[in-house]
Amino acid sequence: MDIGTIAVIGGDERFAILASLLAQDGHTVFGAGFDIKPELADGVVLTDPLTAALMAQSVILPLPPTSDGIKLSAPLSYEDVPLDERLCLALERSRVYCGMPHRLAAVSERYGKLQCRDYSTQESFLLLNAQLTVEAALMLAIKHLPVSLFGTRCLVTGYGRIGRAMALALRSLGAEVTIAARREEHFAHAKTLGLGCCTYAALPACVEQYRLVVNCADALVLSSDVIAAMDSDALIIDLASLPGGTDFAFVRERGITALHALGLPGKYAPLSAAQIIKDTVTAMIEEEFH
Repeated sequence: MDIGTIAVIGGDERFAILASLLAQDGHTVFGAGFDIKPELADGVVLTDPLTAALMAQSVILPLPPTSDGIKLSAPLSYEDVPLDERLCLALERSRVYCGMPHRLAAVSERYGKLQCRDYSTQESFLLLNAQLTVEAALMLAIKHLPVSLFGTRCLVTGYGRIGRAMALALRSLGAEVTIAARREEHFAHAKTLGLGCCTYAALPACVEQYRLVVNCADALVLSSDVIAAMDSDALIIDLASLPGGTDFAFVRERGITALHALGLPGKYAPLSAAQIIKDTVTAMIEEEFH
């Protein structure tokens, strides 16, 4: 199906690859912000961000679109891509597909008026991206732990899509897994799978027994009182978006290893991550064309 001209502006390696995958599908694709690794965007018309936005009917922006509210996330660009009024005006002419669009809306009143379609909340994206995140997190755990995951006591805080997939993956490797959550239905679900359960309030009393703690909750659940009770040899992998769910300042005081593992799919499986975004956004565009 012809879904018109597409622009991919900014983002990490997965977005350069995304642009190339769209071009391979026969679409006319403009790309911007990939000048450090242009070879990843094979088949794409590379230009500047403003031109790309003006030439396209649909524009795909990164996940997240910005980390500082001033410039677009564009780690593959030699130059900053400012989120200025000129770029906003160009984006107003197109359908904009963006991950975490609230961050873009916070840039200015004008950016807040953009009609952004959020691909990062689509169920297909969430489920598949969660699996990539879990695989990468397991790799980090194996790399940084001096012991095998088999038989190791592990705690997963948060029981959403990523937390659930993380708990199941750890258990499949023979780890003893407990989940911490708030909702009774999460505890009920975990119990049917043979997982241990713990409330957040009870963490200070029981957290010492866990060698690996994986946080998947977008809240400060690994607070100073929890960290104070942890074993000094424990490993924390925090998968929550900024600012995370860990008191990182107190972790440093305790000398506990804590990894704030952001954007794992794009770092460890960029081709698979790009394919997930492509399939999700293409389906969204096709739905609008109908």
